Amino acid sequence: MQVKPEAYITSNSTKAKLFDRFAELLYSEGLTSGQVDSLYISQIVDIYDAYTQAASVYDAEGVGAKVGPKLAISLMMDMQKELRILLGEYSLTPATRAAKERTKEEPEEDDDPVATFLNIKPRLVQ
Repeated sequence: MQVKPEAYITSNSTKAKLFDRFAELLYSEGLTSGQVDSLYISQIVDIYDAYTQAASVYDAEGVGAKVGPKLAISLMMDMQKELRILLGEYSLTPATRAAKERTKEEPEEDDDPVATFLNIKPRLVQ
């Protein structure tokens, strides 16, 4: 189900575009199940937007850059952690995708007489 953004997201064009991008990605992967996902995607957008703002301050001012009382780099690292947690909810991190893949059932192998023959270890004749 394609979800719609929370009301506060639509008032900001940058956030609205980000929301559409994340919502489309999750929808195309079959990972959205209803309007409740709108809240989670909105949180992802908020954190991503805050991260990019902190990154632009860091890029402009360098290592000593601050956003409020916090160093921009510290804020960026905190945002990355939060973003990873939310992305993990949708299996969009390498670790969560790997865990999901490990739980997949292996396809049954068909009996292939040629493969069986090729995999037989030769026995020495006495």
